[in-house]
Amino acid sequence: MLKDPEIKRAQYQAQNTHTEEQIATDLVKEKIERQIQTLEQLSLKYQDKADIILTSIEKIQPHPESTIEPQPIQELNQIEAQSGGIYWRTITKNIIHPKWAFPGRTSKNATDPINATLKYAYAILESECWKAIHKTGLDPYEGFLHKDKIGRASFIYDLIEPFLYIVDRVVLNLHDKNQLKKKDYIMTNREHCRIKTPLTTTIIDKMNKALNKIIIYYEKEMMLRTTIQNNARDIKELL
Repeated sequence: MLKDPEIKRAQYQAQNTHTEEQIATDLVKEKIERQIQTLEQLSLKYQDKADIILTSIEKIQPHPESTIEPQPIQELNQIEAQSGGIYWRTITKNIIHPKWAFPGRTSKNATDPINATLKYAYAILESECWKAIHKTGLDPYEGFLHKDKIGRASFIYDLIEPFLYIVDRVVLNLHDKNQLKKKDYIMTNREHCRIKTPLTTTIIDKMNKALNKIIIYYEKEMMLRTTIQNNARDIKELL
């Protein structure tokens, strides 16, 4: 078994190799599969929007049944951006109620309640990825899909990609059940939207329930949060 320095050395040496492309490709493929599954669920829930949603699914490539061969990181980023754009435009235009003035998903500071809710829940998911990577001994700042930037934990952003759907579904469920109220948000002087309690407590509770959900993973029953740890371990074994 590799010791910590050897693990990190193998991680660094995998940069710009076929191994890097394989890891990054697997992450993107799984993320897209989960996005398609989420849209499929929404098409059943919003049957009046089903045709529009199913058309969006057809536009997303590749489909789950397709095989993505390992590709250069730049091309993978283009595939991910294209699929993500279709995914979020579909949700923005057809699922989120207009009263929320949701401009679509943004990675910058949240200026609206839906993005603020997503960012808060993503932070909870990110903490799970930190714990998973810590257990492997890998360097959280050395990514494969996300390239290094000063101060950015690139590998955290890699590992989180296939699990972002967990947050999306939690937030959409809160939206659908009318559990998001405008009184639970506040705008700062810098036009940043912040969440107040008790909504923060509700989000934490819903995220923990989602992460504790039992799923089948390689023919074994386990909690969803455990699959995050297993994904990190599987990447380690590829090095």
